[in-house]
Amino acid sequence: MDKIDFRLEGIDDKVSEAFEAIEAHAQINREQHKEIMNELKGELNIVQLAVKRAAK
Repeated sequence: MDKIDFRLEGIDDKVSEAFEAIEAHAQINREQHKEIMNELKGELNIVQLAVKRAAK
């Protein structure tokens, strides 16, 4: 294997690792987004209930 092939293989490995890291971060972001949205929905329900009770 010559120098160019060796360097290309190294670059390919690094790019693969970078994409794996990006995918992992994207998955974490999706999960955190879901959690935040669920919390906000719960808080919104509490506010809606309070407004309904205050309006009576």
